[in-house]
Amino acid sequence: MSKIWQKLTALTTGAFLSWLAIEANPAQAAVFTFSFDSYRSLGSGFLAFNDATSGLTGIGTEEASLSQLQGNFLFQFETFTGFGPPRFDPWDVDDLLSPPIFSFESGNLIGINLNLAPKFSGAALSPFQFSSSKQELIVTGANFTQTVLSTSTSCRNTFFPFPPFFRVECVDFTLPPFVINSGRINFTTVVPFKRPTSVPEPASVVGLSLLGLAFLLNKKTASSQG
Repeated sequence: MSKIWQKLTALTTGAFLSWLAIEANPAQAAVFTFSFDSYRSLGSGFLAFNDATSGLTGIGTEEASLSQLQGNFLFQFETFTGFGPPRFDPWDVDDLLSPPIFSFESGNLIGINLNLAPKFSGAALSPFQFSSSKQELIVTGANFTQTVLSTSTSCRNTFFPFPPFFRVECVDFTLPPFVINSGRINFTTVVPFKRPTSVPEPASVVGLSLLGLAFLLNKKTASSQG
């Protein structure tokens, strides 16, 4: 309470009313959720940020990075290849290679661009045959695509008439990358974005305060003369 009275005594009536309006307007948080629409995967996430510090206007189409929004962003995406556990580790924010970019239309989240690190897996099919895969998740706008690049390595012992007589020779077979999953991203507005309210510049506040003070003084002078 003492801090409020200190501010009150330091300001004119007009300036205090402007400060009171600012203090009474708490920061608004916009909250959005999203989910990946696919029967072969399970993925969802959310984005939340402060309206006043996001830099967004809420007018038309806008793009902003997570660093610009200064918000919180989490997601997880997991792929299923049939019965049993997934073959690849799920993607999450730890796999981001750069800050995500978000697209908005009139303040509503409509798209996400994610730059994600690929996932790798491998298995020994036999003592002389190995298989490895690289999977990539591409998230652009309101769509996502998963691609897989598979490589099979076959090895054999080959006899030579001179030392060391036996050598292991391996041959790699790489298949062209192919799409294993794709779909749309569904966005939901939990708490809508609100346009930041305009705040008078300090110079304008002081000017209005002096103008109001002059008006009161003139009125008091006129009444005393009457």
